[in-house]
Amino acid sequence: MKRGRDIETILFYTTMEAARILRVSTQTIRNYIYSGKIKSYRTPGGHHRVSKDDLQRMGFLKKK
Repeated sequence: MKRGRDIETILFYTTMEAARILRVSTQTIRNYIYSGKIKSYRTPGGHHRVSKDDLQRMGFLKKK
């Protein structure tokens, strides 16, 4: 079992997942990241991950 991947899946969205949920393009998500509107971290492979908690705190997602 890949424990790290499970935790990542629970806490973060990929740019594609975030774009689908927010109903915008992946480029829009990247623009938000590069402009500092959305915080993200980069995986060792160079892919962005967006915190689900940050999206909720910023009002992009409803809190459960």
